[in-house]
Amino acid sequence: MKKLLLVLALFLTTLMYSQDKPYYMRAETFQLGSKNSSGDIVWDESTIKSCDILVKLEEKEAVIYSSTKQIYHVISYDGKEDNISRWYCSDDKGKTCNIYLSSIENQPGKMGFIVEFSDYLWSYICKPTN
Repeated sequence: MKKLLLVLALFLTTLMYSQDKPYYMRAETFQLGSKNSSGDIVWDESTIKSCDILVKLEEKEAVIYSSTKQIYHVISYDGKEDNISRWYCSDDKGKTCNIYLSSIENQPGKMGFIVEFSDYLWSYICKPTN
């Protein structure tokens, strides 16, 4: 099962960058988190919400179509480690962040999409749509 999930994640990441068309995902769940003084992530369980948000990934840009359109410009692809792909990005205000994409071990066919700034982050559980 782990091999299948790994193959799926590798395939989706490769697919995303091997075509000129955007890669779309539909977010189903949203959650906020923050970082404590040690840099550890503390997820706020009270912020878990169902959602229906479109996420579009392209080679140079990631866009989240929530109540406000969030655009992240890819500065560099930082590679993949432990089945998690990471991009170093900046938002429209020039603030830098990391974006992570990974398969979710206990939820086959779903992907985790995380936007991480220096002191806070949010995550989406997504289903690929193309």
